[in-house]
Amino acid sequence: MLSSKDLSRESQPIEAIERTSNDDAVIVFTGGTTKAPKCVRFQCGALDHFLGHIFKVVDGAQISSFLADTPPQVLYALRLGKTVYLNKGRKQKRAESMMSLINSNAIDACFTSPYLWMELIRLGKLSLLPDTLKTIILGSAPVTRDFLTRLLAHVHTGTRVICLYGMTEVGAISTVDARQKVNWAGQGDLVGEVLDGVRVELADVNSSGIGEIFVYSPSLFAGYLGQDPRGSEDGLLTGDLGCWAEVDGVKMLVLMG
Repeated sequence: MLSSKDLSRESQPIEAIERTSNDDAVIVFTGGTTKAPKCVRFQCGALDHFLGHIFKVVDGAQISSFLADTPPQVLYALRLGKTVYLNKGRKQKRAESMMSLINSNAIDACFTSPYLWMELIRLGKLSLLPDTLKTIILGSAPVTRDFLTRLLAHVHTGTRVICLYGMTEVGAISTVDARQKVNWAGQGDLVGEVLDGVRVELADVNSSGIGEIFVYSPSLFAGYLGQDPRGSEDGLLTGDLGCWAEVDGVKMLVLMG
């Protein structure tokens, strides 16, 4: 493992330092979905599982070059051994940059939030996407069916669109194919089948089968910077409400609030 200080040195040999699974590896701030974003600490072992779960998300996808929408997502592409582009700019510039990469066939996969696609739709700049774009991963919750219907109208039938439910503190939790989600007629936000290696339980379940989502995973964070560390056996109480639904014979998680 190398620090950023090591990488900034020029023309000097860099000595790699062996780390254990319990050593700190990276810190990442949570997104804007909380009133008080926190700095999330990951140890080497958890980060290894965190990145390994991305393999399960894109299982079977033929990816050679990958657009990452945030700096931490660069790690996904590097772990996959792929060429990675990092999107820059705000709103319109960021959205147009993504479209430029797609239309030039520079990338065949991208990880982004729905807002970039919504911005292109708002601007009237989303045309039929080329079949060279093989995979779209939408990392946000909720990803509404109305939005997906509008997006899929511009997506080639051979392009796989994956909706990912996850959190900074644990990474990917569950996934569902966008077309399956659009065709689902139940209440709530269908976020799909829980990934192998992740365990989800519902706490304080009410008479409607709805409870708070509790996550256990080897990819869980070590704690928040400046606060007490998370207990090794503790799960993550997400603050999201959910229930279970059977879809096409598969047990899937549904967000209810």
